[in-house]
Amino acid sequence: MNCLHHILYQKEKHFAAKPAIIFGDTIISYGELVAETEKMAKWLQVAGLKKEDRLIIFLPNHPMVIKLIMAASRIGVIFIVINDKTTPATLQRIIGNAVPSCIVSSGQYTGIIAQATAVPPLLIEEIDLHGTPLMVAETVGNNDKDAIAGLIYTSGSTGEPKGIATTHRNILFSVQAIQQALDIRETDIIGSFLPLSFDYGLYQVFLAFNVGATIMLGMEGEAGPLIANRIVETKITCLPINPHIFEMLVKLIERKGGGCYFPDVRLITNTGSYLSYDLILRFKQYCPHVDVALMFGLTECKRVSILPPAKLIKKKDSVGIPLSGTRCFIIDQAGNEVERNTRGELIVQGEHVTAGYWNNAIQTHEKFRVWAGNNIRSLFTGDTCSMDEDGYLYFYGRNDELLKNKGFRISALEIEQEAARIVRSDKVAVVSAGNENSIILLLEKQASISESMLLNALRECLEEYKVPDRVIFVDAIPRNVNGKIDKKALKLSYGL
Repeated sequence: MNCLHHILYQKEKHFAAKPAIIFGDTIISYGELVAETEKMAKWLQVAGLKKEDRLIIFLPNHPMVIKLIMAASRIGVIFIVINDKTTPATLQRIIGNAVPSCIVSSGQYTGIIAQATAVPPLLIEEIDLHGTPLMVAETVGNNDKDAIAGLIYTSGSTGEPKGIATTHRNILFSVQAIQQALDIRETDIIGSFLPLSFDYGLYQVFLAFNVGATIMLGMEGEAGPLIANRIVETKITCLPINPHIFEMLVKLIERKGGGCYFPDVRLITNTGSYLSYDLILRFKQYCPHVDVALMFGLTECKRVSILPPAKLIKKKDSVGIPLSGTRCFIIDQAGNEVERNTRGELIVQGEHVTAGYWNNAIQTHEKFRVWAGNNIRSLFTGDTCSMDEDGYLYFYGRNDELLKNKGFRISALEIEQEAARIVRSDKVAVVSAGNENSIILLLEKQASISESMLLNALRECLEEYKVPDRVIFVDAIPRNVNGKIDKKALKLSYGL
């Protein structure tokens, strides 16, 4: 298996009649999906796309996105999935960086795209895949493991969006390693309410196809009870979610007053943002049969570690043990490996370490370089971590998110974790004020606690220099298109 589309094509031989995708009332079998991917690949060729061209897919979650991704892989085109909530300004910057040969979208987005580029998109409403296609030209097919498969753009909430150049080798390695750790099965139905532009959502498709499982794509507008109902009605067994969705489900279960609310779910995974241990325990009171696997990674290498559900209690503060084939080292500022249980910068080695940032040689060199410790190309994550005597990793924050207060460098994540435990909600954020000498804790309004009560509770578990200077209660904590807390928007809203 050399390329991304092979994970789909190989499973079609054994699961032709089995559902590959569920989307609303639409069910697409593996056999149908491969046939439509072939037609889509030919359609892209007729549209003029050739090997190594970039294809922007500007659409909400839809089976068409998956067909376009697999068709792009089939003919050696580089896919770029952009969230349909992306602003014209950000889209313009992405287009300027990627220089795509083609944008595929829907008629409802032509106005947004016109603000970002003068090049009109190809519209899915005009795609006709019902005729008998000509054979895809094999001469432009892709069988190079080290060719770029896709550019995955970061959200851009903290700066310019960066396109992370991900090869077929990177993807296939990550899929196999994650599969080995999570034991995704061919009988599973993976329910994803995450955007396909978010690598966490995108890889759910790859994980499903890798074993012949079924992916249930969440639809536009599904939230709250609608998500819960879809989980039950579709008999979802594996549920990848972010803390925002998880907290919503926990509150929904608690309002229902008990009982086994999700009888078919056997596994929940989380990554991208911190999921509090308290919230997990609340969930497990009602769903003890569900395993919860906490995962840690960066888009620059997809996944670093997974905390096995069996270790959730014993290693509850850990972000897991490195994946098979992944080597992790904690180094000091001089680049030397530190002792166990000592904090330093995490560096990662393995076949999932991506090719770097598209059209950005300077930042690529900063993050991706050879480590002198063993002369192997590594990802210098910029994350402050430690590793215990058993090889489990502990995450304390991104180096660019470490705050200064009273002469100390402190982790925003550490304060957020304690505040989340106290208020029993993950809707908290810690930022520094403009002069970087004041730490502000923001959280959604709660009747049960005041600023003084919260600060006093924090003093019982944190050193005095880590206790925030102020608490601001807000109506809502803003999130970016991937569901992560948008601290930049928070600071702008409150003039911090």
